[in-house]
Amino acid sequence: MENIEKLLKLVKNAEKDTEYSKKIFELEEGKLDKAILDGIINKNRNDWIIIADLYNNKDYTQKFHLQTYLEFKRANGVKEISPNRINNGALIIYIHEVILNTKREHIEELYEIMKNHYENKELTKDFKVNDFKSSTQYREWKI
Repeated sequence: MENIEKLLKLVKNAEKDTEYSKKIFELEEGKLDKAILDGIINKNRNDWIIIADLYNNKDYTQKFHLQTYLEFKRANGVKEISPNRINNGALIIYIHEVILNTKREHIEELYEIMKNHYENKELTKDFKVNDFKSSTQYREWKI
């Protein structure tokens, strides 16, 4: 379990996005959102993306995503969060890059695993994001 206040402090001065988190976003939530907006898939858009439209000038960064997620949890009285509860690929890789400072070679390995997971998924009404289930090596972390 990680303290939400501690995570919010760490992300406050972090970069908005990283090379790999941007790439994964485009294969994951970005791909789904574009399909929804283009009328290819009939689904609701993800809440944080709509919030970014309204309050972050349509800037879909993982920093904004993580801050919003943590602030919602805090507003609901949650004080700690389990890393295993985060299934969003772009967020996982962002946390590894900017919060945990995971070694570049491990980030590249994680990116390839995620890329293969999302690239090979067919874009249908059943297309799901937030379903990245990696090994515990990348799902369990401590700051």
